[in-house]
Amino acid sequence: MSHASFKELLSASWDPNIDTRRALSKLESVLKKWNKEVFGDVQARKDKLVKDLKEVQEEIEHHQSDLLLQREAELQKEFDTVLEQEELIWFQKSREKWVAHGDRNTTFFHTSTVIRRRRNRIEMLKNDEGVWLSNMQDLETMAVEYYRRLYSLDDVDQVVETLPQEGFVALTQAELNGLNTPFSVDEIKTAVKAMGRFKAPGPDGFQPVFYQKCWEEVGESVTRFALDFFRTGMLPQNTNDVIVVLLPKVDSPERIQQFRPISLCNVLFKIITKTMVGRMKPVMTKLIGPAQASFIPGRLSTDNIVVVQEAVHSMRRKKGRRGWMLLKLDLEKAYDRIHWEFLEDSLRAAGFSESWIQWVMQCVSGPSMSLLWNGEKTDSFKPLRGLRQGDPLSPYLFVLCMERLCHMIDRAIESKEWKPIRLSRGGPQLSHICFADDLILFAEASVSQIRVIRQVLEGFCQAYGQKVSLEKSKIFFSHNVSRDLCTTISRESGIQATCDLGRYLGMPILQKRINKETFGTVLERMSSKLTGWKG
Repeated sequence: MSHASFKELLSASWDPNIDTRRALSKLESVLKKWNKEVFGDVQARKDKLVKDLKEVQEEIEHHQSDLLLQREAELQKEFDTVLEQEELIWFQKSREKWVAHGDRNTTFFHTSTVIRRRRNRIEMLKNDEGVWLSNMQDLETMAVEYYRRLYSLDDVDQVVETLPQEGFVALTQAELNGLNTPFSVDEIKTAVKAMGRFKAPGPDGFQPVFYQKCWEEVGESVTRFALDFFRTGMLPQNTNDVIVVLLPKVDSPERIQQFRPISLCNVLFKIITKTMVGRMKPVMTKLIGPAQASFIPGRLSTDNIVVVQEAVHSMRRKKGRRGWMLLKLDLEKAYDRIHWEFLEDSLRAAGFSESWIQWVMQCVSGPSMSLLWNGEKTDSFKPLRGLRQGDPLSPYLFVLCMERLCHMIDRAIESKEWKPIRLSRGGPQLSHICFADDLILFAEASVSQIRVIRQVLEGFCQAYGQKVSLEKSKIFFSHNVSRDLCTTISRESGIQATCDLGRYLGMPILQKRINKETFGTVLERMSSKLTGWKG
């Protein structure tokens, strides 16, 4: 796009009269040809310019002339453009987001790219039996099978539990009108401008920067494509196809479960979902209760951290007969397990119109997925459930589904089954707080209470398709709970009791005086960032 003749080529090749996806695919073949014949290899052009500059400068030393000086200035200008292009190429490959300003450090981007590729390459993993696999074909087959199984309905009861639909605050007529007003050209343009320029592209390979810089040429066609979808409620086939990239959750992953699947969607599809998100945001603060802090405008993760730290502090000083317990729950692959029927039911319960439900379900269901395995695409498969991490709409749909669990807890409190805790006399009741799928529950410490909690969670999990990872979950008891009761509750729930809750949302849950170790992780993270600069 930095080439002088790019805009001319685009104007000549872009066909505004055909479907946007066909126009993009036609442009793709033109660009491939143009890249080889006109744009060329940046490194080869750089080497040639260095050679030409050297020759001109040697001639200038022997006999100076206006013609030679002009030629040198032209070559220097061309050389600067090529250096800029080279830097941009390596910047895009390095995927470095945190370097905003600085010198033209192509070496840094180059090194980052090499390190990232080496780190992201998967050489060996253990299978379900604990046997190490190193054969590339076996590893690829295992990964594809794991994700095909994860997004299928194999491990799910076909009889899905339905939850009561009441719980959401009813939207006013003005809010419903705001949601259902026909979408405008300006909303689509705003969604395009709001995207990160060099965000990873989807299967079609076009990044947001292409749409942003060439809006004059392609804007009309893109807008027509999005508005057609909102008018008909039908998404053209393959528009929501994705490439799934596996990002390691831990430093040295040993199993396929230790990777996070991030979906790379086509920007054309993300323009539609981002426009929908713009409409949904204003009503989300009303639909989602105060217990959920993530993705809701005006709510912060620090609110949750402070509440948990205060609760733990009170629990350590608790006296008297009645003890308290705190459950830190881990939901296994929460995004990937959502039932599409449950999502549809949640949208209906929240008061969304039928056209909105149709738009959302068209965007969520039926994409084709293929893994990006060591730089190559695997065979594709069709998921039958789950939300894709990487789609702008997914976080909002996810918290909408999680809100149904909050409603179930509220109903259990109203019927006096669930006994929440109070940190101060006359203070608010505390029963649950969420940050996306990070779930913390509070209740009085008793066997009957853990049974109530289990009953609520099992009902929700059956409807949602969710599964609580008992091994990763923890229970923390206040100081006045006897050891025998701790053991009984732990055995009844299947969750291990702990004295140290570790970290919550990346912050230590302070249970002692602050010392040097408390901030050790901050220093470690900072120094690991700086090691990339080679000291």
